[in-house]
Amino acid sequence: MSVLSELDHLMKERMRAKHYVRYMDDMRVVSDDTGFLRDCMAFMSSYLSGIGFELNAGKTLVRPLSAKVPFCGFDFVVRGGRVLMFLKSDSVRRMRRRVGRLAVLEGRGLRPPGTSAQSYRDWRAHAEKGCSSRLLYNNEKWFSEVERKHLC
Repeated sequence: MSVLSELDHLMKERMRAKHYVRYMDDMRVVSDDTGFLRDCMAFMSSYLSGIGFELNAGKTLVRPLSAKVPFCGFDFVVRGGRVLMFLKSDSVRRMRRRVGRLAVLEGRGLRPPGTSAQSYRDWRAHAEKGCSSRLLYNNEKWFSEVERKHLC
């Protein structure tokens, strides 16, 4: 069981945080009440210090919903009352570098066949969760060119 599972329950039940989410050590509380957010931050800080952890002062902040909020590889943005998920910009660059290297190694016989395609499909499955249809279309074209160049 997670060390932070108790915090999850307390945030939902005691603090009544409707929009609280945590993945590993990355936590978000969304509210339009700045005072409530500061109370949540103080509560989390107190709880974590009691179990030997602390909030990262450089990453812990209260910001308006109009600013993009990074979480799990995406930037979340509120537009027109809707929350939109956009893939973080460095994700494409890292994927292209990784998949390109794998394709070269695969083409030389230093990696099993299909390694680069599997890596690309894994990235694509993650990227499909966001608002990224044009990005996905462009990267499909890019990957087809990589396959043609290195794997044929």
